[in-house]
Amino acid sequence: TQIALGGSHTCAIIGSGPTAAAKCWGLNSNGQLGDGTLTNRTYATNVVATLTAGISQIACGANHNLAIVPSVSLAPVVVGGWGLNTNGQIGDGTPADEDTPTNEADFVGIYKKSKYAWKLQTRTIMERICKKT
Repeated sequence: TQIALGGSHTCAIIGSGPTAAAKCWGLNSNGQLGDGTLTNRTYATNVVATLTAGISQIACGANHNLAIVPSVSLAPVVVGGWGLNTNGQIGDGTPADEDTPTNEADFVGIYKKSKYAWKLQTRTIMERICKKT
C-alpha cells in the first residue's frame, strides 16, 4: 500500500502483490486520474488496468504519474505513465497527454544488477526515444 500526492490529485496503491491496484482522485484536466476520462473525481476511482495490475510503486508529478509493475518476463519491471505530457513527462516520445496508463516499451527492463547493465539499458532506451522524435 502506498499513497502519492500530485499538484491537485492523489493516487494510491491498494493491496499488494499481483492483486495490487491503483486508484486516483482529484483534478483530472490532463487525464492524470488514469480512468480514461477527463472528469474530476472527489472519490477514489480505478486506474484503467492496462498496466497497473500488480503495481508496486507509483509517483505523482504536478499533473502526471509514473508507475512500476514487476514483470513476469525477462525484464524485471515495466514502467508506464499517464496524464500531462506536453514536455514528455510520461516518457512515450510524444507531447500528447494520456488519460490511461501507457505501457512504455522504452522503459521495459530497467536493470539494477550492475553498472554495465544499467548503462547498456539506458543507451537502448535513449536510442529508442531518439528514433521516435
